[in-house]
Amino acid sequence: EQSLNGREESRRALSATLGAMRWIYLRLAILALLLLSTAGFWAVQAPLARLAEPGAGYLAWWAVVTATAISVYGNRFSAVLVGADRIQIQKRWETILGLANLSAQIVCLVLGGGLLGIVAISQAAVVIQVTVNRRLAATTMPAVHACSRKESLSTARVLWPAAWRAARGSSSGISIPQGLSIFIANAVPVTEAASVQLA
Repeated sequence: EQSLNGREESRRALSATLGAMRWIYLRLAILALLLLSTAGFWAVQAPLARLAEPGAGYLAWWAVVTATAISVYGNRFSAVLVGADRIQIQKRWETILGLANLSAQIVCLVLGGGLLGIVAISQAAVVIQVTVNRRLAATTMPAVHACSRKESLSTARVLWPAAWRAARGSSSGISIPQGLSIFIANAVPVTEAASVQLA
């Protein structure tokens, strides 16, 4: 009986933790969506307006915004795989999808797909990776989609400070180079921006 009680307690704790992760990552994704849709959009307006086809540039930007929000939310599946020690299979799929993404972008360039085509392919690859991680996480840990709302919320309140610190740390590694790229795009003429980025 003690063994059964222990297993039930472990199951409930796992369910609450997974539910808390869903609660936390959903709010981080919404925050990323709001920031990119407001401050991010304001920052890229000038460089996009200087493009030969501004309309395609704006569509490409919104594709990036959408895929980034999905990616932030999808980080919860990566966290599940790391916690379950399934990093190897996750990295294997990342490599396969990365090679497929690169090949598709090369084909797009050869066929003259332009900026919108390249961005659409790269952001589709982001969404596909999240979908694959979701499937891997569900196969590894079926409880990832079955959570008690009440227990999840109480656990989320405990985990939120640590999750927020981790999110700030990981986002700074992305936002600093991206912010620098946007600054260069605003400060340097289009004809010189590429050479500056390469340098």
